[in-house]
Amino acid sequence: FPFVGTIAYSSDKYWTTSSGSFKTYVPHNYLEEGEGYRYIYNNGSNAFITFSGDATFTSNFLTSTSSSNYSYPKGGAIYNGNEGTITFDGNASFSGNSGTGSSGYAYGGAIYNDYGPIIFDGEASFIDNSVISIDSNGDVYGGAIHNEEGTITFDDVATFSGNSLTGDYAYGGAIHNEEGTITFDDIATFTDNSVTSGRYAYGGAIYNSGDRNTT
Repeated sequence: FPFVGTIAYSSDKYWTTSSGSFKTYVPHNYLEEGEGYRYIYNNGSNAFITFSGDATFTSNFLTSTSSSNYSYPKGGAIYNGNEGTITFDGNASFSGNSGTGSSGYAYGGAIYNDYGPIIFDGEASFIDNSVISIDSNGDVYGGAIHNEEGTITFDDVATFSGNSLTGDYAYGGAIHNEEGTITFDDIATFTDNSVTSGRYAYGGAIYNSGDRNTT
């Protein structure tokens, strides 16, 4: 499922590429839009997305009012699950994306990655992404990225600034890494990321848990 050229997606429009605008839906690999959610869903070992040019994700969101595990917000801009693969050949920018949970948990203001590989070959920036739980007992994970037993590789410069978490228990203002592997092969900068909690707060920039590493 390749995209060629510059691509941008925000909460007020469909995909925009150098060759025009479009909306797409295919099994296990689609852009979903509706009340309370606008995001990419890439799921399954045979699912892949390649961005051949620059990619920009602005003000996308997930909002849940249900306490069901299946309704917890997971990735304000991108959900990558069950060994799906996403590759960014150009630069990637994520700004102002968010996940809001009214009950229970919320994960990854920009990206939720579950078991899959995500590769950033160009520069990557995550600016002012957020996760909020309105529930007084809600847990929040990864203001920009939640990585669960997956691998994320940054081959070029990575910037994380102004990402935030707000919840009862809060883990990782920019990144929450749970038994996954995150590799920074170039300069990584973390500035003004924050965690706000009514009870327990961990990792203003990164919270790393489990037996694998952020390097």
